[in-house]
Amino acid sequence: VVEAVSGDGRVLCPMIINKGKAHYMGWYAKLKKGDLAIFGVSEKGWSNEKLGLQWLREIFDIETRVRAGNKYRLLILDGNNSHFNWEFFDFCLNTKIISLYLPAHSTHLLQPLDMGLFSPLQCYYSNGLNEFIQKGHAGMNKEEFL
Repeated sequence: VVEAVSGDGRVLCPMIINKGKAHYMGWYAKLKKGDLAIFGVSEKGWSNEKLGLQWLREIFDIETRVRAGNKYRLLILDGNNSHFNWEFFDFCLNTKIISLYLPAHSTHLLQPLDMGLFSPLQCYYSNGLNEFIQKGHAGMNKEEFL
């Protein structure tokens, strides 16, 4: 899941990346109209350059441009390869997005969302998944996750 929060505390639409070669519409059957997320697939289930650019164009740019009033926006990123490439950087240059890349292995110092929000969220998710499995479920599939 690719997540972002703006400086004013607004949560941007998430991007959910499934492992696979193509989308299977059955994955999304339980979603309700109005549920906000975009979906991607990659062979390993991780973000890549194509998905990073899709997130930048379809989520960050669209959800922040109007609020910024055509002024520059700051996007703080880790050094992941999915957003550390020329196409991503070029799009930022052409759309008034200043991309600030944080040094690797600096999560505990420079990425407060990782420590203050995403780390506890991961813990709650893991605990919830363990309870789900203890109740006799074999695991959680994509449909149940969504």
